[in-house]
Amino acid sequence: MDNTDIYEEYPELREIMPRQPRRRKRRGMSNGGKLLILLVVMAAAAAILGLGLSLASGNTEIIYGADGAAREVPAGEVKKYLAEGWYASASDLTPVKLYAEDGTVVTARRGDADKLAERGYYADRAKAYTAMYNDDGRTLYVPNALTGTYKAEGWHDKLSDVVSVLYKSDGSKMTVPKAQAAAYIEDGWTDRLLKVAKKMVSPEGKEEMVFNDNVNAYLDSGWTIIKRVIDPDQPMVALTFDDGPGKYTPALLDCLEKNNGAATFFVLGQLANTYPDVIKKASEIGCEVANHTWDHLNATSAGAEKTAESVRRTSDAVRELIGKGTALYRPCYGAYNKDVLSAVNLPAIMWSIDTLDWKTKDADATYNAVTTKVYDGAIILMHDIHEATVNAALRIIPKLTEEGYQLVTVSELLEYRCGGAENAKVYFDTEDIQ
Repeated sequence: MDNTDIYEEYPELREIMPRQPRRRKRRGMSNGGKLLILLVVMAAAAAILGLGLSLASGNTEIIYGADGAAREVPAGEVKKYLAEGWYASASDLTPVKLYAEDGTVVTARRGDADKLAERGYYADRAKAYTAMYNDDGRTLYVPNALTGTYKAEGWHDKLSDVVSVLYKSDGSKMTVPKAQAAAYIEDGWTDRLLKVAKKMVSPEGKEEMVFNDNVNAYLDSGWTIIKRVIDPDQPMVALTFDDGPGKYTPALLDCLEKNNGAATFFVLGQLANTYPDVIKKASEIGCEVANHTWDHLNATSAGAEKTAESVRRTSDAVRELIGKGTALYRPCYGAYNKDVLSAVNLPAIMWSIDTLDWKTKDADATYNAVTTKVYDGAIILMHDIHEATVNAALRIIPKLTEEGYQLVTVSELLEYRCGGAENAKVYFDTEDIQ
């Protein structure tokens, strides 16, 4: 919509109309009249002369009316005239287009742009419009008020939603529409940078992402591969293990360390003294030791007070081993209520992928449950007290790493994706927060 008369809507910005003199019929002039005219002319000449002298002395300024007429006024009165609708510069009369968030486009004088901006009309279209992108490669600037409508029709307000950056191990890089990415991936490209590159550091401390074809040359020059580097722009998942630690957990920790990954272990406090070295090793390699109560307490049947005491007791046992208590709580059986959350006063971590490993006790079933359902930002539930689960994990960890997923702790995942976890809130994944 192009409304060229914005001044109808805002009359205080209306053009200043100069007063027109009345027309009189011409008739003969008496000598007295002629004398009066002569006196008026002489007075006007004197005024013009005085005005010229004032201008020369710098006591006047030129202002401009909306009709383009220039007027010379005393410098001390300029503000008064500007408040009445005059303009300080001839450039203020230049027409400019202004944009509103509802799609309205108006034409106004440049000198009124600031006043109209206060009413939602902007000279900078980017303030009123949003760039929208389509899967077919089209880009469209849409009024802010209409972005919801366009999103419902399949448009996106983030370019990253419609394009993929693809890489090869030799350092090749290109950007393609997401609809075309699958064909390129089949041809040897990947959208996971960490599949074809590693973060390395020089002897002098310089860090750099190095593509795999060049890694050996960097190693020969004294560079080393950095472990546990998290790139917030790359996919990440949180593997979590409940009910341990157990006798199979050390093999799991070795696999995580070998693949530069980490996991979160929701431990039972009563097992802390049984497997102290396992808990210490988990912490040392960057894993997170979290809280699953002292003895697998059902919070809704035990009550808030008893559950909170069980959590505190577990946290104290962990603190004695690694120097810090637990920062996350997983409700046993997934059972909780508001009273429990308030009493425990820790972030309550649920899950978005349940492997049902405790039920199947089948390594292949657990492996398939993860690899066929995994997605960026997932929190995956397993139990490291089962041998079949750990055997599955020994395959899952290198597989996800190869696919370009970063294996991070729950706290790291929530920190990078939603600014961190809050006490007494329940988290199922980075997208589903209650």
